[in-house]
Amino acid sequence: MEYIYRTRFAKDGGDIRLIVIASGFVLGEGVVSIVSLILRTLGVGVASCFGCGHGLCGGCPVIS
Repeated sequence: MEYIYRTRFAKDGGDIRLIVIASGFVLGEGVVSIVSLILRTLGVGVASCFGCGHGLCGGCPVIS
């Protein structure tokens, strides 16, 4: 990702935008983790088992 950014977008050598974007991804991941923890503590289950096979993820119902 950094190579693509440097070759296509960074014309003046200022790499501060790349650092800001990377920091945003890290911050976003942390916020989603905290929200997920709060929802799990309140007893909210999974919204979808789309990304895993049924019964493989904790919280997804087992289809028999």
